[in-house]
Amino acid sequence: MSHSKLISRASVTAILAVLASPAYAQATQSSDEEEVFLEEVIVTALRRNQTFQDVPAAVSVFDAATIERAGITRADDFVALIPNAALINTNTEGEAFLVLRGMAPARNAETSTAIVIDGVLATGPNELNQEFFDIQSIEVLKGPQGALYGRNAVGGAVVIRTAEPTNEVDGDVRIGFGEEGRVLAQGSASLPLIEDKLFARISVQHHQRGGKLENIFTGEERDRFRRQNFRGRLIYRASENLDIDLRAYGGLVRDTGGIAAVADIRPEGLDVNARLPDFQNNIPSFNDQDRYGFALKVDYQFEGAELTSTSAYNFTEDRYGQDNFPYLFGDTAAEGGGGLTQYVLFNYETLSQELRLSSTTDGPFSYIAGVYAARIYNDRLTNLATDTDGILLDGRQPNLGDVNTTFAFRDDETRRTNLAAFLNLSYDVTDKLSVTAAVRYDDEEATVEDLAPEPFTTTPGAEREGSYSAWQPKFSANYAFTDDFSVYANWGRSFKAGGFNPTGAGDLVREFNPASTVVDEYGEETSSSFDAGFKARMMDGKLQLNGAGFYTRGKNFQVFEFFPGPSLQAIAQVERVRIQGFEVEATLRPTDNLMLSANYGYTDATIRELASDPSLEGNRTPYVPKDTFVATGQYEFPVNDDYSVVTRIDYNRIGKTVFNIANTPGTERDPVNLVNLRVALETDQWTLAFWAKNLFGEFYQSEPVILFPTVAATFRGAPSYWGADFSYRF
Repeated sequence: MSHSKLISRASVTAILAVLASPAYAQATQSSDEEEVFLEEVIVTALRRNQTFQDVPAAVSVFDAATIERAGITRADDFVALIPNAALINTNTEGEAFLVLRGMAPARNAETSTAIVIDGVLATGPNELNQEFFDIQSIEVLKGPQGALYGRNAVGGAVVIRTAEPTNEVDGDVRIGFGEEGRVLAQGSASLPLIEDKLFARISVQHHQRGGKLENIFTGEERDRFRRQNFRGRLIYRASENLDIDLRAYGGLVRDTGGIAAVADIRPEGLDVNARLPDFQNNIPSFNDQDRYGFALKVDYQFEGAELTSTSAYNFTEDRYGQDNFPYLFGDTAAEGGGGLTQYVLFNYETLSQELRLSSTTDGPFSYIAGVYAARIYNDRLTNLATDTDGILLDGRQPNLGDVNTTFAFRDDETRRTNLAAFLNLSYDVTDKLSVTAAVRYDDEEATVEDLAPEPFTTTPGAEREGSYSAWQPKFSANYAFTDDFSVYANWGRSFKAGGFNPTGAGDLVREFNPASTVVDEYGEETSSSFDAGFKARMMDGKLQLNGAGFYTRGKNFQVFEFFPGPSLQAIAQVERVRIQGFEVEATLRPTDNLMLSANYGYTDATIRELASDPSLEGNRTPYVPKDTFVATGQYEFPVNDDYSVVTRIDYNRIGKTVFNIANTPGTERDPVNLVNLRVALETDQWTLAFWAKNLFGEFYQSEPVILFPTVAATFRGAPSYWGADFSYRF
């Protein structure tokens, strides 16, 4: 799309949003109710407290009340409410691809969005796709945030804050039930162990459910799960100047279906929108996950400054297994089918330390300076074995017997050391104009070691090394024409670390495609982005209207590719990518009981240079929806002074999406239309809520993995589910 058409489309959308408001204004002016306005939102994602109006960035904020009433329990739930955002759920419990403003991660590579939980930067994708409970706030910053958060913040940052312990006894208990034997039991409690000195908070959860996506051969459900989580926190106010915050968590997932894919084989051509048959795998599937970690934050107040030390350790083991392609029952070696099984294990382990000095004065000048260090371990193991009578053994080591005999075995451990220093300077030039300049330098050394034994590798114990570094500057400006109207602009650069393909991948691919640029070690991905937007409050604070446009140039864009000739999964790189788009958001509160909101986002992400196949230049980049639309209505009906009924409906439209760089015919998914409904009876002390997700049972493929022009492995999106939860607050 040309620049003129893009600007025209943005203008029309913004005008329509503004023109919609006078009808509401007239209705409000004729009302005799008390004055109503949207509450002021405080944003902390830029590591200082700012009002929403003053933040020079596009940010979506979900406070505890919104999280409750929107029924946000997983990442899907809040991502579905953000313009130009999508979450691609994959075949495993812990991995999901978050796409923000056209920046999409690649399978088997680093993430494209920083995930920060209670000030700790996650290093793997598993931290995002988990249960959200006892959460204080979720903030999603769009645009490059590398200057503040470092590696892998090319698309933005998701900043999550869990509930803090308080100086009073409080908490809540929640129980739930629903379709397919759903059971939820969770609770949290805050206790002042020593008044005004030592506070504790404990949160626990058990959540399980059967599924609807049934394997017609084994009788299992692909979408079943059993999840258990624990979180504990201690805050010690040692003195007026010293605070110590200790956090720990643990979680496990069991009984979740593994890969459970459906092979879509169509000699006449693919159609990712077709309704495929049920799963027909002959191997019982599983996906187990163990997570635990801790963090220690120490804050010391100086005169005019605060020194913060954050130490953290995180560990995740994600293992899954099932049948291998073509995922058909009876496809066993014993029956002459030559079938295979697959067992996959991921380990993520991170030890990190950050020291940060922040100004605390009320003057026009403020700063943040610090250093960061992390040691990251990532072990990826894959065991392909013969399908012997539908048996799948533990595949941590090659199976050398007659049962489920290992056919191919890979075990690569990657060790990374990341060192960084950063500086952020902000200055209020006038009471209307503020500017920020920030820079961060990251230096990362990586080593991958081949841990597979002979004869499954020809290089046992061999190591390969890589080095990735980048300066990540960012400049921002915010100008407030009035207290109710401000504009901002940003320019920034970010990078995503490189990594390693299987040994010999480059030479193997070039045997089939001499022009291929795939190499054994792929380099870092970099992007530079400019965005500008406005934030406006109208109708005496009843209407909030925001808009933004963005333009991004990416270099060495990392994409997942399956090469059919050598049957190889690898990360390829697109030399240049261009991403441009816009978004507009409106929230209206005409009365104290009614809230209406809508947003629209458009993204044009295209390949501009691809040396290995110039014929693909101009194609759309994979996993990026062309546009998104969200509409929400929430109405609170007071039954009497003690009871009210709150009804909320959310509509999310995810636009057309392609799933490989070749844009193979038949691989463009049609728009997906999802509706969630929640009806709750509320009092000050308890809530009884009935809810339904994907209310109308929209059928869609969450992720089609294109293997050949006529073959794909598809993973279906979640069907409709309903449930009910009762929560009691004390």
